[in-house]
Amino acid sequence: MLTKNYKLLKEIYVGDTGDQDIYLRVYAKYNSQSSVNNTSSVSYQSRLYVSTGSFYSGNTTQKSLSGTGAISKIKEAANGTYSAGETVLNTITGTILHDPNGKKTISTSATFYSSPWGWNATVNGSETLPTIPRASKPTINGLLQFGSTITINTNRVDESFTHTIKY
Repeated sequence: MLTKNYKLLKEIYVGDTGDQDIYLRVYAKYNSQSSVNNTSSVSYQSRLYVSTGSFYSGNTTQKSLSGTGAISKIKEAANGTYSAGETVLNTITGTILHDPNGKKTISTSATFYSSPWGWNATVNGSETLPTIPRASKPTINGLLQFGSTITINTNRVDESFTHTIKY
């Protein structure tokens, strides 16, 4: 399940330069949720991991990233040098409408292409979002008998929710 911190969803081995191993990774996190609109704001990142030293990708490098509810992003660069560890390639954010029951699974995809190395790697990942409560759960206190006094608590999921109780 996604949290408010970036979570690694998946990685794929891109290639070996002879000195380094290169991996493409996708991450996601949720920024906020709206119970009124039944939506979540989600950010996605693609990152390149270099095992040691630095890696020169050469000319004609392309990095793309897409994710549920977000506009895809493609970056092309004449060249790129990546140091050991992770480098963020792209970041995108989108608003996702949950299913009527408040549940939702997001998916993301990233591509890294380097012409000189002949690498064209794509990684896909998915994860569930925290469920947004969609229904209030009323409780009744008292005896359900004619003439008895009872109390009905609606336990609203959101302060803006309204309820009609008929008797």
